[in-house]
Amino acid sequence: YSISRSYYCVGEFELAEIYIRKALEMEPDDLQFLQGLAHIQMITGKNEAFLKTVNNMLSIKHDNLGLMGQGKAYLLLGDYANSEKAYVQLFALSKEKYIFYEQEKSAYAQVLRKLGKETEAMKAISEAKEIIEKMNNPNYDFAKVYSFLGEKQKALKYLSNWKPDWGVQVWVEKDPLFENIRNEPEFKRLVQKFKSQIEDLRKQAQVKIANGEFPTREMVGK
Repeated sequence: YSISRSYYCVGEFELAEIYIRKALEMEPDDLQFLQGLAHIQMITGKNEAFLKTVNNMLSIKHDNLGLMGQGKAYLLLGDYANSEKAYVQLFALSKEKYIFYEQEKSAYAQVLRKLGKETEAMKAISEAKEIIEKMNNPNYDFAKVYSFLGEKQKALKYLSNWKPDWGVQVWVEKDPLFENIRNEPEFKRLVQKFKSQIEDLRKQAQVKIANGEFPTREMVGK
């Protein structure tokens, strides 16, 4: 799992998937490993495989991890009715069982809008915004909210101030919450900037891979 995570962090997603699958060969029902595989599938656009993995997670344990993934997978596949069902189940979980993630409330708002439930969608995005205001690193999440609200310049400003976490730069282009700004020249520029960042990391890693020096002990620990 740690080796997979290290490859993921530098954009070597094919190798990351190979190693997470090796981990799953040893422990096929490990939810952390399955979540790792699901995340790789999500950001690389393997949406059908992503849905299959999260459904497998739910068959092992019906909890927030699987429901969050299921809601997102159906959203990416354009199956908004089933996405709504997953999110409704997620938000119905008790606080003891549900770890709240703002991005799922934002995604839920997007699903509601696609279903023509604009009043409910605006309520959900307002709730998401209240949570983001309490976060330590809110730029990406604020960018999603303002994109949803059609406030394009605000969305682009927050996105331009975002400091990407390891490996997630490629997700920006696919994130359904950026639908309203996807065709903006500044958004396209930022996407290329983020892609260049992950490509630079990948090239550095490839040199180390060729020399047998990757992943390093420090990277495995991340």
